[in-house]
Amino acid sequence: MAAAVRDREVDAIWQLDVLTGFLAGEGVVVRALPSGLIDPLTPSSCVEALDQTLAARPDAFGAFGRALAKATLFTITNPAAAIALMWQRYPDAAPRPGEDAARASRRELAALEVRIRGHQIEKAPLPRWGAITVPEISAWQDFLLSTGAIKQRRPPRDYFSDALVDAFNAFDPAPIIAAARATA
Repeated sequence: MAAAVRDREVDAIWQLDVLTGFLAGEGVVVRALPSGLIDPLTPSSCVEALDQTLAARPDAFGAFGRALAKATLFTITNPAAAIALMWQRYPDAAPRPGEDAARASRRELAALEVRIRGHQIEKAPLPRWGAITVPEISAWQDFLLSTGAIKQRRPPRDYFSDALVDAFNAFDPAPIIAAARATA
């Protein structure tokens, strides 16, 4: 895709935020055009479970959400270290022998930095890990209805549970931030 944009084979592209970072990592800087339909939506990542599974194992899901929150905080604090640790833990994700590791690192870092912009809780309507509000869900539902992705309106609370938000946030962020800053 970067070559097609750089070589002017295409004039515009539609893509997810992370791909903007991949392009930047390849030296192709694009400008996001405003979209009245998409821009008001809150970036989201979801953990999904059946109601009966969630009810049967709330502590496990709380611990899982807390681990995601800690990992996200670490990544926001030191994205380059997060990539290096991922490559260390999952060598198949790292650059292959003979691949330009510096280029791969630049590309991954640019993509990650774009992605984490929308995942900083201090910018959220409810600044807590894993939290989402009824107005945010309503905006998503309006978008999905307008695009035909869903056919009927439901009560917003049918789409999410905030029962474990307290469990997701039951940690002190200071040691996570300190560990991220100390990791090379």
